[in-house]
Amino acid sequence: MDFDYDTRAFDGLELTLRELESVATQKRVLKKALRAAAQPILVAMKTRYQQQFQDDTGLLSASFRLSVRVQRKTGVLAAYIGVQSRKPAMRATGKKHQLPPSVYASFLEHGTSAYTQAGTRHPGLPARPFIRPAFDQNIEQSLHRLAAALRAGLDKALARQNRKSIKT
Repeated sequence: MDFDYDTRAFDGLELTLRELESVATQKRVLKKALRAAAQPILVAMKTRYQQQFQDDTGLLSASFRLSVRVQRKTGVLAAYIGVQSRKPAMRATGKKHQLPPSVYASFLEHGTSAYTQAGTRHPGLPARPFIRPAFDQNIEQSLHRLAAALRAGLDKALARQNRKSIKT
């Protein structure tokens, strides 16, 4: 899905970010803004999954995650939204599973081809995407939220920084 987004909402934010003296504060503001921006995508993904599938074990829905991380080598901050296999989620269901939730989600999202195993023909599974459509439908809203959250976070951090500089 193609879309056009006017990036003028981000004008000046990079310069304002550089006004913050602490790199830790910069990271904190960016992480909080990314998390707020990505939240609608996560909610839409969960909603689409619940509408399309009956979750018999709860393992897959318990594995939906949003995490924001800084990549060590590049320093790039990224939000990861999707199915992340987690041992606590697997233990919480009380069942042993042969496939991690991320693999199972991929089968649901993209489908599988027909195959024969031990003489039994399996028809395959048609694709029933729920992750990509959630992203496509919410990316523009998320970018608007990112700009707003960055602006609010930067204003708050700069005000705190200015209060500290007045005290000293």
